Amino acid sequence: MISLAFGMTLAAVEAAGAAIQAGGRGPALTPGSSWGEVFGFLGLGLLIVLATLVGLAVLCALIGVVFKRSEAVAKAKAAAKAAPAADAPPVAPQVDDAPLVAIAAAVAVMLENHQYRITRIAPAHGLDDHNPWAEEGRRQIFAGHVYAHH
Repeated sequence: MISLAFGMTLAAVEAAGAAIQAGGRGPALTPGSSWGEVFGFLGLGLLIVLATLVGLAVLCALIGVVFKRSEAVAKAKAAAKAAPAADAPPVAPQVDDAPLVAIAAAVAVMLENHQYRITRIAPAHGLDDHNPWAEEGRRQIFAGHVYAHH
């Protein structure tokens, strides 16, 4: 379809150019032109416009294919670089000792004479998760506010 539109456009342009070079009047319309000549002229113009639009669409599609392929190659390279790291054993993240000492001290104060062992320290919730402790704190703060009713 695309090659047909391009072929027809090129043929029409070449025919018009040949007519002008041969000394003919070319595809121009005169006040005495017949309806057939008018519709032919309009059809040729429409064909040129549509063929140009089809050509631009094909060009944009080809550019899109090139970018998609380059993106796929980049993802494959990134995956290849990440693959050896995935085979390596996991490494524990470095943790600052100050929070651990503070947590251990708080546990020791709360449990007084009982023996305990801290086996794991992890956040209770993520930043976006529902946090009942924060919600209760907000409730207590707002409960202490007195609002005047007018």
